[in-house]
Amino acid sequence: MNRKSVFFLFSAIFSAFLFLSNGESKIEANDDILENESWNILSKQYAQSSKMDALSFEWEYFQIHSPEFVGALGFVLQNPRIRSNLLSAVIPSGLGIAFGGQLLNSNDLPISDYWNFSPGSFKLSAVMKAAEGKRNTGVTEGEYGKLVFLDENTAITSGQNQNFSWDLKFVKETLLSDLSNPLDVFPVASDTNVVFGVPDQVWNIHAPWPRAHVKGTVQNERTQQRVVIDGKGYRENSWGRYAMPLDGWDFLVFNEKHLGGVEFVLQTYHQSKKLDFLDLMFKDKGEVKAMRLFAEKNQLSWSHSEWDWDDRAHQCVPLDWKVSASNEEYVFEATGKMPRDSHQAPFLSELTLGTKAFFIQEQYPEIEGTITNRKTNTVVSSFADRGGGEFALAKSLFKKSAEQCKKFARKYRSPK
Repeated sequence: MNRKSVFFLFSAIFSAFLFLSNGESKIEANDDILENESWNILSKQYAQSSKMDALSFEWEYFQIHSPEFVGALGFVLQNPRIRSNLLSAVIPSGLGIAFGGQLLNSNDLPISDYWNFSPGSFKLSAVMKAAEGKRNTGVTEGEYGKLVFLDENTAITSGQNQNFSWDLKFVKETLLSDLSNPLDVFPVASDTNVVFGVPDQVWNIHAPWPRAHVKGTVQNERTQQRVVIDGKGYRENSWGRYAMPLDGWDFLVFNEKHLGGVEFVLQTYHQSKKLDFLDLMFKDKGEVKAMRLFAEKNQLSWSHSEWDWDDRAHQCVPLDWKVSASNEEYVFEATGKMPRDSHQAPFLSELTLGTKAFFIQEQYPEIEGTITNRKTNTVVSSFADRGGGEFALAKSLFKKSAEQCKKFARKYRSPK
């Protein structure tokens, strides 16, 4: 069975769930959760849909890049009104926490963990954007995770499970702060037709911290190896009603060690055209340049020439990146490379039918590139450092050969 057949099979199952859903709600969440204005999907401005509200979720997503550790961290608020129609059997409810990465300069292998806190085992703050989940699992301190935004520029987070514990502080440090009206250049990107055939959907992407300073500690709980983090990172806040198991994304982020260097975020969603874009910032003769370039306007292209099968994700995953973008003033070129046998571990979950069929592959490639002024034909910036990325998709029913992965790769590029 090929990918298209698998997609239509899963789409048919998903559509049946959608058709049979009655939209009635069983509200198990506390009032402080339902009346919270700090989370977009709980705000008064967020349009609730009787049937599709079970597909509502919002993530606060972070990446950490340092010489000691590379990783990703996410807090995901899912179906907070606990809609009890059949879609809730496909999409989880509650608070999900994901933490994964690799301690560098060690023998540690990459690890990615996702765990979910059902209603009653997590809480939100009624006065600020904050979330905390905790439960006793027989481990000394159990599993827990906490995220608190102290202000619009600072977040602190801590947590622990059987593999990792962390205590980190993220501070917004980005060229975005030099712009008088950042949202004029980088508005929240939205699409109401992300996944074909799914009604009343909307997905919003916002990267308010394309670069952040990260400090704190991460510890491998199995070996007790602890490292001090002083590096760079990224924050993204995305939300809406999105049939994630039927779609996926191909994402890449980069920023330099020093503030004032190149920053870019490549967002691409497999079925959307509106959500395929590159946000780029850099300096030319001391002046900050900021632009959003779209594939739909023939300003952006990307591709992966090298792929490999990943047994854990049970799918082909990319090992390299080539990104090109341009407007009337500048030409951007970047390449990224993951060494073979250095796959990062995917985030996986057996929680629902939807999560069982899906994976999110975390990757941390070495990226290099240039930005050239078209008028003067001079390179205004050359950059090279570690970046981060994700490739998310439904799992394959059958294992693919190297040749099949190569054919598979033709679908995940632009232009096709």
